[in-house]
Amino acid sequence: MGGRGLLSKMQRSKSKDQKKKEAAAAREKGWKAEDARPKTKKELERKHKFDGEKIPEKYVDKTTPKTDKAIQEIIHIGRKSVFAQEKYNRELKEAKKKAKIIADYITRIRNAGRAKNKTTDIPYSKLRENLSQLLVEKGYIKSFTVISTEKFPFLRIDLKYTAQGDPAIKEITRVSKPGRRVYDGKDIKKYLGGLGLYILSSSKGVITDKEARAQGVGGEILFRIY
Repeated sequence: MGGRGLLSKMQRSKSKDQKKKEAAAAREKGWKAEDARPKTKKELERKHKFDGEKIPEKYVDKTTPKTDKAIQEIIHIGRKSVFAQEKYNRELKEAKKKAKIIADYITRIRNAGRAKNKTTDIPYSKLRENLSQLLVEKGYIKSFTVISTEKFPFLRIDLKYTAQGDPAIKEITRVSKPGRRVYDGKDIKKYLGGLGLYILSSSKGVITDKEARAQGVGGEILFRIY
């Protein structure tokens, strides 16, 4: 029994000596025996406190795949994501601005028709001028005039009425909005079986759904009119 106890004590002592040797060897390599091997230069700097000095070659983990090329690729991907976010923000800002212009245009025409006004004045923009030109061609308004003033130019819209005194525009409603932009392709369906029109913003400019089908183009549906 005494022999077994002595043997066990010697084994424990040997085990402790072995652990000390392993720890000493590990410290020479640059990490503690009980810790995981450092994976990055930053971890090595934190463990050995080189304070920005060049890390000795023996402490650098050769298995770490952070080469200069890999780092440059990571930086490039980060820049691309920043540029993509900036592009998205610009497009969203333009979409909101465009939606505001169209909403104001539609509301002014609708309110003037309900009030049976002969004309209505709308602040000028190129998009509003193009929309007005299209509505004149399709017979929804009589005419429009661009009037320049010292402060700002504006459009004067001459509204059109039937012989009974009803507005020629029975309905004019927004379709695409900043929170829900609506697009359609060249096979866009007719509105009310062709009695009304969808007005689109396309690569060909501001066109109707009929023109979109004829030209084989699609676009963003701004509003519908009947």
